[in-house]
Amino acid sequence: MTLEPGLEQLLHNVLQQSQPGQPVVLEPSLAENLFNALRMGARAMEDEGHAAVLVVSPLIRSWLSKAVRFRVSDLTVLSYSEIPDDQAVKVIHTVNATNRS
Repeated sequence: MTLEPGLEQLLHNVLQQSQPGQPVVLEPSLAENLFNALRMGARAMEDEGHAAVLVVSPLIRSWLSKAVRFRVSDLTVLSYSEIPDDQAVKVIHTVNATNRS
């Protein structure tokens, strides 16, 4: 599973603007939508018999991995650079955290 490109860019921008050593602050509804979308995506992947793996840019991987650790059970977060070149990757779900109301 991957993040919708605009969402990944937004998270990248938030991380770049945050001060070193300070917590990263996401707008509350964005954070809620993001974690809900990740939970639903992980569940859908597992229901189809796939491992729940989210692949993101190396710049946001560490932060996102820590952020989802206790919010989305059984989700592995990897960066693109951690996948061997000879390993085929098929995206079966794209996470979009926009408000769908």
